[in-house]
Amino acid sequence: MIKFFLSSISTFDAIAFVVLLLATIAAAWKATDKIRPVGKLIEAIFMTSISVQCLILFIRIYDRITWGNVSIQVEFCDDFRALASVVILAALAYIINNILFIIRTPRL
Repeated sequence: MIKFFLSSISTFDAIAFVVLLLATIAAAWKATDKIRPVGKLIEAIFMTSISVQCLILFIRIYDRITWGNVSIQVEFCDDFRALASVVILAALAYIINNILFIIRTPRL
């Protein structure tokens, strides 16, 4: 399962979300007021990555339809696997960010 997940994620997405997780941990450790902006950055990178993946999906579908190939199911599986891996990785980074924000927020 993990090999299936890691094989479908792009290099940019993997590096970007790992760096954002490290930035979240560093912000929680040193500057607690910077945790929320890192979460907003995670959302922005997620929206950019998911837009690029959807664009790639539509381009491949259009290419398969215009050339009349019947192996469109394989393209759907590959592209939806990439979409799902981006969503899972971004959700993991965002959930960790929110948990650290809740933990590190001072209470009255």
